[in-house]
Amino acid sequence: MAVAARDVIYTNGDYIYVPWWHTKTGIIVRWVIFLVIFVLIMGYLIGGYYHAKARIRKGLEPLAYHRCLVSVVPINRPTRSSGPSINTATTRPSKTATKTSTP
Repeated sequence: MAVAARDVIYTNGDYIYVPWWHTKTGIIVRWVIFLVIFVLIMGYLIGGYYHAKARIRKGLEPLAYHRCLVSVVPINRPTRSSGPSINTATTRPSKTATKTSTP
């Protein structure tokens, strides 16, 4: 027989109080509360991600709470590809270029 909520069980000559949270109903309620909180947090993160992507596709900047969900380089910020590129391998004089050949 299952233990009813707030039962007192007599075992080994001792009375044991069973809290409601340790009953079958209490365990179900605990898991439901946990899963509801988990689903709300995941829904906020996933919904915010898709909302941020939609704003980016429209050409708008992400809102403050989107910034941790997506990485976006603003349009007016220069990128690495803009400007002169410096290649250190071609700017250093090579040893073979300094030698002169005699005819």
